[in-house]
Amino acid sequence: MKEAYGGILNIFFIAVFLVIVSGILAFIVTYTKAFKMKNIVISTVEQYEGSGCTSDSSSCFARIEERAKNIKFSPSDTLTCPSTITNNYNYTKVGGLYCIGEPVAKNVDGTSKHYNIIVKINFYFPILSKFFGFNVFQVSGDTESIDS
Repeated sequence: MKEAYGGILNIFFIAVFLVIVSGILAFIVTYTKAFKMKNIVISTVEQYEGSGCTSDSSSCFARIEERAKNIKFSPSDTLTCPSTITNNYNYTKVGGLYCIGEPVAKNVDGTSKHYNIIVKINFYFPILSKFFGFNVFQVSGDTESIDS
């Protein structure tokens, strides 16, 4: 009878280990999608030179949304942009997919500007998400210099 409890304990440890490893792998896949999405937004904003990318009724946003569907990116429901001017950027939430920070002032040369992009990771780990929330994971990046 003693050996039966040892077998149950081993199965329990194996199950816990598999759940943890599965959660880590899911997080890695989700984080990779967020980086791809950030790169998609940055390249599209650079392609459109920032024109119309701050509203969700533009051709720039339509292109970003189409490419997001191609990589099966599901945005986080809790995407919140900084409400105040942060690091010289005024942020706008666009279609629930990303936040775009438009510079308050132009660069030192006076003719170009950089946009800042924030994409939030949608990650749900079955047990731990109830307790911790995981609302801190986000990916951000800047565009190249765009002449205006």
